[in-house]
Amino acid sequence: EVSMLPPLLLGPKPHSVVLDMCAAPGSKTSQTLELMTDKEDFTGPSQGRRSLSGVVVANDADARRANNILVPRLRPSNSPALVVTVGNGAKFPLLAAPGLDALPLHTNYQ
Repeated sequence: EVSMLPPLLLGPKPHSVVLDMCAAPGSKTSQTLELMTDKEDFTGPSQGRRSLSGVVVANDADARRANNILVPRLRPSNSPALVVTVGNGAKFPLLAAPGLDALPLHTNYQ
């Protein structure tokens, strides 16, 4: 699926800060979280726990899509590195620039 290309091209690391401004239905966000997972943790002393110092902010402008599609799809990840927000991406609050590794994975301002 074409929507899976942006996370692959982005290549997020465990310390990345990623802002996905049009996150529903959650495919890009799920894949981004998976790519951020430190694969060594699955064989190391943490025995499979996900070690992330970064964060993915998954925003969608439509509250129904966020609550009925995005959150249920992302809930199984149980990731402490995930923040879901609802709001107009064009009016999204300014984030502090230090550490911001990526701009929105997808934007659709209508």
